[in-house]
Amino acid sequence: MISQVQVTSTMPVLRVSLTSETTWLVLPTESEVQGSSTLEIVALTPGLSIGSHAGEITASAPGYESATLPV
Repeated sequence: MISQVQVTSTMPVLRVSLTSETTWLVLPTESEVQGSSTLEIVALTPGLSIGSHAGEITASAPGYESATLPV
């Protein structure tokens, strides 16, 4: 499953890092965001048991407070 996250910055270029402690999420480790950008997140479903799974993605950038998104 592939999902997308919209990231918006008022800075000309912002370096954003995404992290997660879940092993089944594949995230871009660091991205340059200009204005409004879309970052792709992949859920590795093979090997996951049937049912619901939850985790968190944390976005951080130098000079900004980190934000956490539940997934």
